[in-house]
Amino acid sequence: MSPADYNSTASVVAQGGVSATALVFLTDCAMKMVPYLACCIPLIILDLYWGVRAARHRYNNGSVADRPRFSKGIRKTVGKVFEYLCWCILASTLSLAFHQNWIEWVVLGIVFLNEFASIVGNYLETRDLQISWKDVFKLLFKIGGDKIGTDLSGVDPSSLVKPKEEEK
Repeated sequence: MSPADYNSTASVVAQGGVSATALVFLTDCAMKMVPYLACCIPLIILDLYWGVRAARHRYNNGSVADRPRFSKGIRKTVGKVFEYLCWCILASTLSLAFHQNWIEWVVLGIVFLNEFASIVGNYLETRDLQISWKDVFKLLFKIGGDKIGTDLSGVDPSSLVKPKEEEK
């Protein structure tokens, strides 16, 4: 065997080793994503439902620009499915790469909370209400402050949801 034959054999072995390692890594990532993707499905369906209802509400109240269209809703929903898939892949690969499970919880927690906020906003919009996110964060800090013994009085939980203000 000539030296050139050894180089090509070594190259094939190296490529096979890298491919097998990448395949095992991606398989582990895919298996870690399944529960999170199962959580995404109800969020996407709820967001589609309440998004359509909010668009209909805006259209019925005179906003011609927000005419509900089937194609626009489907396009946004399909885009959201791919976004969630990308976020799940990112979270699981970072978690596996750094051997820290909390990374996927933080990344996907932020993504899921953002989607939940969108659903709540659309729901409240159909009722002509709005939420004060500033007051929500104050309440969360108050609850956290109570747990550690800090006095954060002055936050009224009843002021979180208010009637919608007219646009100026």
